[in-house]
Amino acid sequence: MRAVSATVVKGTVVTRAKLPEGARLTVVVHEDDESIVLDTADQAEVSRGIGEINAGNFVNADRARSFLRRR
Repeated sequence: MRAVSATVVKGTVVTRAKLPEGARLTVVVHEDDESIVLDTADQAEVSRGIGEINAGNFVNADRARSFLRRR
């Protein structure tokens, strides 16, 4: 998984990112007053986090809920 930026132009999602044919995407639409801009350091941090998840370094929702119930 990785994060890419895109814009809608005439109803079509346009990005400069190179994506493989058939890639599955999740699109999050931000309201005009909710724009999020990531600087290079933030983008690197997101990529690092995705890498950790892909490596299996995460807690699933069931374990998180179990942990929170004990608190």
